[in-house]
Amino acid sequence: MSNHKININIKTNTNNLEEVNEELTRLKFIIGVLLAKFPPLQRDEFIKDLGRFGLTEEAALYSNFNPKPE
Repeated sequence: MSNHKININIKTNTNNLEEVNEELTRLKFIIGVLLAKFPPLQRDEFIKDLGRFGLTEEAALYSNFNPKPE
């Protein structure tokens, strides 16, 4: 496995809590879209890991991006 050191400087420009909320919502959506592109087993494991870390609300949120066949 290779090891890389990457420095990233990310900024956001918000003026109030409403804009912060909008930014967080946008990021959650982007994470969900990326998750939906994972193979099904990886999506399941990601959601289970969130639950194992005690992030049950997040696990429930991202379950919406993990469609199950009917």
